[in-house]
Amino acid sequence: MSRKLTGAHVVVVGAGVMGTCVALRLAESGARVTLVDETYPAGGTSKAAFGWINAFDKGPRAVFDLHVRAMDEYQRLLSETGGDWATFHGSIHWADRDDATRVADLRGAVAELRGWDVTVDELSVDGLRAIEPDLRLDTERVDSVFVVRQGGHAYVVPLVNALLDRAANRHDSRYLRGRVARLIAGDRPAVLLEDGVRIDADRVVLAAGSGAQALARGVGLDIPIESVPGNQTVTAPAPVSLDRVVLAPGVSLRPDGGGRLMIGTDQLTQSEQVRHLAIDDPLVTEALRRARAIVPALADIPVEGTRSGVRAIPQGGLPVVGESAQAPGIYFAVTHNAVTLAPALASLIADDLGGQAADLEGFRPDRFANRDTAGPLASTAR
Repeated sequence: MSRKLTGAHVVVVGAGVMGTCVALRLAESGARVTLVDETYPAGGTSKAAFGWINAFDKGPRAVFDLHVRAMDEYQRLLSETGGDWATFHGSIHWADRDDATRVADLRGAVAELRGWDVTVDELSVDGLRAIEPDLRLDTERVDSVFVVRQGGHAYVVPLVNALLDRAANRHDSRYLRGRVARLIAGDRPAVLLEDGVRIDADRVVLAAGSGAQALARGVGLDIPIESVPGNQTVTAPAPVSLDRVVLAPGVSLRPDGGGRLMIGTDQLTQSEQVRHLAIDDPLVTEALRRARAIVPALADIPVEGTRSGVRAIPQGGLPVVGESAQAPGIYFAVTHNAVTLAPALASLIADDLGGQAADLEGFRPDRFANRDTAGPLASTAR
């Protein structure tokens, strides 16, 4: 419990994976938490997240270390909730021999991980079949196969529900459904809903993902956040055994529960506009074709559905965490890779708001006070 947070009313805007992680850790620290979202928990981008929990290709070292801390925090959350909403079997990566750039990039990422004491096994195609028998790779095309033992994946909607249940049942946190019209900054910040309801608070935590930018502008802040639409495809239940996340050339796969697989491609996850794709959309058909090329057991399995969302990528690729001097009382909690980073950032945020030391150097929103808004995203936004 934090003496500074005990009894304080904190309103968390956004009930995705970031918002619910923050709500739980603040409630554990003694705060009275109200969680506000315009839809159901995980009803925004979280429901469409691929859910890969990882520290792969996440340099520089400080960013890598944050991802590793997040994976440790996930183990803590699993122990606390007693859930089965995540597995940690690692990930599989390979490149085609004729793609020299991908081969070099993959080997470089593997060398970096090994330099940071992460176990990465290099397997032959036959060696891969021994641990993932339903994957079928072309031995003539594939360079080496790498299995990263660190990391895994989350079933994000059950994760969010587990966090919300714990916050509500153990700490009396409250969930309120409503669309936020604007925020009020100051010594007594507040959240105004479109239906006219005003929620006064001691602190407002803005964990609204891509929606945070517009709300920030309402309190005079211009936080540069790129909104990147994306979609995932989910198969019907299939007779496929797959334990690990697969990052293959042109397609990504992971188990999605109940015998289903989730499929992602660059074309799906970087769609040009926000739209929910029909199951017979050409992008979905192509994603299924690519998945069937490496998992032949999917040959007669149809697509069951698609999921869409909008990812928030702050300029520079790093999280935006903390309070701005220009908008007192409004605390930002926005990041790319939220599924991985949310547990670590939530603990840091609870420490920070509780008056304890929190290593958030480089993440504070006031870093954008003198910025070049046209600057490119840093390589950390992966």
